[in-house]
Amino acid sequence: MRIRHPDLDRTVDLPRSAAESLCRRRGWQPADDAQPAAVERPPGNATTDAWRDYAGHVGVDIDDDATRDEIRDAVDAAGH
Repeated sequence: MRIRHPDLDRTVDLPRSAAESLCRRRGWQPADDAQPAAVERPPGNATTDAWRDYAGHVGVDIDDDATRDEIRDAVDAAGH
């Protein structure tokens, strides 16, 4: 998700959960062209971190101790 800070000349792309957190706590706002950054689905055997990042980009909440397979299953169940 693309967000911007009203007092800074800065726009950043972050996973939706991180962007929403910054918007709530730090005064960032969705950018005018707030579109989710295009992120490719990782291959099935990608690392747990790659799957965790992808889940964050597509807005799927994952437990901190979730395994790669659990994350992949949650992403699939959410239709991504």
